[in-house]
Amino acid sequence: MPKPADGLDERAVVILRSAADTGDPEEALYSLIDVLNDLYEALLMPEEVSPAAVRHYLLDYYFAQVSNGGHSQFLANTAGPGQRELFAHIGAALDELGRADATDVWADFLDTLGAVPQEQLLTFLDGGYLDADGFHPLPQLAPLDDRFFAISDELSVANGRLLLSRDELVVLDDDDLPGYVAARQAAIPDLEHRRAAARAAEPSYVKAARHYAAEHHLEFEGVTAGRPVHEPGLDLIEWFFLAGGRAFSLIERPDGSVEVMAQGGPDRFAG
Repeated sequence: MPKPADGLDERAVVILRSAADTGDPEEALYSLIDVLNDLYEALLMPEEVSPAAVRHYLLDYYFAQVSNGGHSQFLANTAGPGQRELFAHIGAALDELGRADATDVWADFLDTLGAVPQEQLLTFLDGGYLDADGFHPLPQLAPLDDRFFAISDELSVANGRLLLSRDELVVLDDDDLPGYVAARQAAIPDLEHRRAAARAAEPSYVKAARHYAAEHHLEFEGVTAGRPVHEPGLDLIEWFFLAGGRAFSLIERPDGSVEVMAQGGPDRFAG
């Protein structure tokens, strides 16, 4: 049985009552992901929330990435200095899930990566998977994708069922979520430093979107997606964002200018 909300601490695996009352394992999982996303947006670090909750979160990320674009997409979207640690966490989470078929696919994924020629792998991880013709997966990973797709419909449910079985599970009334997140944020000892560091580390397109929103006295609500845009001699990305309850998009150009598109037409300013 889930613990009452007064059992909350940093080890709690929190979901919302609206999801728990459905009895649907996937709804419970989606609720946990929403709660963790709120905590991360409040600048908590993964090591400051429940390790069990993080394992469910990372499993869902792995499953969603491969379901959407195969192991090649997952590999491309996790490229970076933290990839080795991320893979270790996902492997441990799969072991805990107890699905031998999924664990075998993961083990073969790691073995396959080890057999890919180093030059090919480094080119791929450096962005060589994307050009004007679109995404180019690593061909060595295709057989693993087929095996994963054969079981993918079962894995999210299994993840949710494991979540609902946890002793650390706490069901929080939906209306209490903002207060819970605010309390966890208030306990961060270096909150202002984290805020400043997070802003400084934002990609240039996020900074440009914030700048546009501030210039036009709109509340910036976040970047939602991006899509490739091909012009003669240029491969660009159009980024979509929300501000003041309205939808916008922007394109950064090599000369430093930024083109923002809104319902009323394009507006250009120096980035």
